[in-house]
Amino acid sequence: MTTKIDINNIYPPENEIRTDSSPYDEYYEVLKNTFDLNNIKTFCDVGCSTGHLIYNLKQKNNIVVKGYEYFEYHKSSPFCRAEIRDDIQIYDIRDPFPFNINKYDIVNCTEVGEHIDPAFADILIENCKKLSNKYIIFTWSSHGGVNDPNNDPLHQHLNPLNRTDYMSLMHKHGLVENMELTNLFLRTSLQYRNFYFWWRESFIIWEIKQ
Repeated sequence: MTTKIDINNIYPPENEIRTDSSPYDEYYEVLKNTFDLNNIKTFCDVGCSTGHLIYNLKQKNNIVVKGYEYFEYHKSSPFCRAEIRDDIQIYDIRDPFPFNINKYDIVNCTEVGEHIDPAFADILIENCKKLSNKYIIFTWSSHGGVNDPNNDPLHQHLNPLNRTDYMSLMHKHGLVENMELTNLFLRTSLQYRNFYFWWRESFIIWEIKQ
């Protein structure tokens, strides 16, 4: 059995709790321009942090939302809105989901993959597939890790991947990129100044191959 890397001491809450919702508010606006949210009934955010994105979707579109997060301090933070606190489940995404888990129209998994031990990357992707009815949004940073300590002083990026390796990993799991939606999302994101620029570097909207 593969032993998980202990990550509990490399994510200090004072660095991780998302006190500023504006990047996520703008991410929501870009999503709204990319998808017809009237046709999106359910949404899941894997690695939802303090829940700003799912708050927007629930409050503004009455979408059924779910968030998964590793650290309890995100959910208990005063910056996590009361309206979505019960929608966030504390879970180690390196553990396989059961097959009877609820499915969602869109699964979002941004700024997660690079933080997962390489030995558990396949489980992360399969978990997202189990959650998804169709669309899975991923980012996967190529920065940080042991070879790039200046960009990752706490060594939080356990598995940064260059674009070729990232694409190969997704294709191995039967995911197909929807470049029309991806490009629309990226073009729209350029209109927003608080949108995190590093999301754009590896952002892709994937679909499960039928």
